[in-house]
Amino acid sequence: MIGTTLQEMRYFSTAEDLGIENKPRKLLLTQLAAVVGAPRAPEVLDLYERLYPNWGDTVVQIASDALERLPSIRLAESVATYQPVYMYLFSCISNSTYKNFGSAHAMELPFVFGTVNLPETIVFTGRDPRRHELADRIMDSWAAFARNGNPTTKEGPSWPAYDSVQRTTMELGAQIRTVDDPLSEQRKIWGGASTLVDPAWELLTVN
Repeated sequence: MIGTTLQEMRYFSTAEDLGIENKPRKLLLTQLAAVVGAPRAPEVLDLYERLYPNWGDTVVQIASDALERLPSIRLAESVATYQPVYMYLFSCISNSTYKNFGSAHAMELPFVFGTVNLPETIVFTGRDPRRHELADRIMDSWAAFARNGNPTTKEGPSWPAYDSVQRTTMELGAQIRTVDDPLSEQRKIWGGASTLVDPAWELLTVN
């Protein structure tokens, strides 16, 4: 089982206060060029700017895909040729009144371990009343996977194994549903890049 949150790098821009949401456009293009090549960098940036008009969201999503989501997809593609792989996308958005955590890195962990009512968790995830049901469903799926090697449960929808054609992914958020190739435009724009290489880490810097 493998997956990511929707906005992985929101954690580092918010909780770690790295300031990447204020990254200058010219710097981001330079850093992208080191990952995908100078000719393709403007194309990548143009797509994310269209999908996420707020500049801070643009930067967060690019960094999230480059450093977490794409490597997870590439790993799933590789392992799926040998054994079943189950992919998830955690899309639950925090409604914390403390900071804008969005769907940041590690946001799914309190749901996996059933700690959504702890005060220190609520500061991070917020108090959405639906969190209890989501936590129950996620814990059931993780337990089913531990027992049977398959996260499908009696209460939830069937969770098909991931492959590089259908790319079926379980979305865990306001809805719990299977989605084929979610965020496909973002995945495709990177071409064959797997990222999580040294140049990609520069996306977390602001100078």
